[in-house]
Amino acid sequence: MRIRISLPPQNLALHDELGALLRRYSVSTAKKGAGEQNGSNCTPRGRHIVRAKIGSREPANTVFIRRRPTGDPRPRVW
Repeated sequence: MRIRISLPPQNLALHDELGALLRRYSVSTAKKGAGEQNGSNCTPRGRHIVRAKIGSREPANTVFIRRRPTGDPRPRVW
């Protein structure tokens, strides 16, 4: 499987091994945009390996700050 994140339209495309699109999802990326500098709070570009699924046991629409659930169940509008 391959995951591709597109920053301007804020979406994730999931592709199978042959490249066929399986599903598309809306995602949220960093407010500060794209960037690779460590600690910049930007969304890094490039190829990455998924090591952990953050929030897999949290209810839908859980709000996270720095990968930790805030306890606020309502989505925030920035």
